[in-house]
Amino acid sequence: MIGGGAHRLLGTARGALKEGVFRNGGEIRLYDLNEHRAEVMAKMIMKSPEYKACPIKVTYKLTLDEALEGADLVSVTLLAGGVILADIESKVTGSYGYMSSDNISVSGAFLAMRTIKIVKNILDRMQVLCPNAILLDFANPVGVVAAFGNMYCKTRCFGICEGHTNHGWDLTRILYGENRYEPDWDLKVAGINHFAFITEGYLHGQSVFDLMDKRIAEGGWYEPLEKMANKRYADFMSNVIDLYKYRHALLFSSEDDGIIHILHTEKDTEKMERLKEFRNDFDADTLEKLRLAAIEARNGKSAKGDAEFEAYLEMDDDKIDWHPKEKINDLYVYSAGDVTVKVLKGLSGVSSEKVVLSDLNGGAVTNMLADYMAEFTHIADKDGIHRMEGLAVPTPVLGNVMELATYQTLVARACVTEDPRDLLTALCAYPLSSTLAEAKELWAKQLMVSEKFIPESFMRMPELY
Repeated sequence: MIGGGAHRLLGTARGALKEGVFRNGGEIRLYDLNEHRAEVMAKMIMKSPEYKACPIKVTYKLTLDEALEGADLVSVTLLAGGVILADIESKVTGSYGYMSSDNISVSGAFLAMRTIKIVKNILDRMQVLCPNAILLDFANPVGVVAAFGNMYCKTRCFGICEGHTNHGWDLTRILYGENRYEPDWDLKVAGINHFAFITEGYLHGQSVFDLMDKRIAEGGWYEPLEKMANKRYADFMSNVIDLYKYRHALLFSSEDDGIIHILHTEKDTEKMERLKEFRNDFDADTLEKLRLAAIEARNGKSAKGDAEFEAYLEMDDDKIDWHPKEKINDLYVYSAGDVTVKVLKGLSGVSSEKVVLSDLNGGAVTNMLADYMAEFTHIADKDGIHRMEGLAVPTPVLGNVMELATYQTLVARACVTEDPRDLLTALCAYPLSSTLAEAKELWAKQLMVSEKFIPESFMRMPELY
């Protein structure tokens, strides 16, 4: 696990131990630039009840090469440039009327450049140290990163997303008014990450579309959603329901940077309006002030989160609530496992598993181009990870999906060539824009934000204007 100190990985490790992935032995290796965080994670894994029932080797204090040597599977969890740059990018992008996000957005392309520079080094070392290993990328934008990996080298790369479990909450809340995770949905999915759609689905033999039709006809779903979460969530899910009502396209994962290209909430508009004043005040001095302010704010928040997590190490094992019913902290473990656990269950021979992953399409989604990046259903089993064939994006949203898939595929290709001309072509393919002059202003500022973290060749892009 690269980025092995990330708190979310505790649930993944515990889930893998619980589901029998390591029933015949094995090892978890944790690599993190912050060795202390990796050490805390290792000790928390070994403190867990799942580890005590299935003790295996858990190692940390490793170099990257030591972590990769002979690995069967490598997972990557990181935010390139950290939340500091993400916070700054949010302000810059919003000031031009665009939504900022870590995926389907203008800012997502610049995050891809930063992330891929790191992942490229990991892939290069994997070719030498574990040439048969699979890479699971959790670092956004996962679709672009996975596409890059599969274009760049022979290592099989797949993008994974927390959104794989979102539907288990969202559908249960909408259909049954219950704030719980339902693990038994059996779905087929096609689209792109954060903008994929359920093409077929059942729960205990009942069609998800029949259930949705019945629930919409009954009405009265808004207030329960607001009570279970908040107004923003209820507003967002209203858009999900409207998209289903009027285009018969049911969103797989409740991530807002996909659906916002069709529908958005008042809060989204208000936020971008507030940031417009920031547009003319941005320069190198402003960037440095924002960076220092963000570091101070985030360091405090990060330290608080780490301290709360580390405090569990001082508690008696029987005093810890290892199994909270809701996902309120890092001790939550998904019933039947999160997406990484399901992949591991398949590869280790526990069970054949349907998983939704980002990958090059390869013809699996019949109405998308074969060489485009896509997110769709795969089968993970003891023989590997295989594309499920014969899928199709719902026709009423196909045009929207293909526009965004074109954009993200071109970004991945630009990261392979590191040619500023290819990058300019990719950025121009983003389907939302005001004027080219404003877009060029925005790109210049984003290049300034990311300058130390992206290939030097990309900094020459403005010369092509």
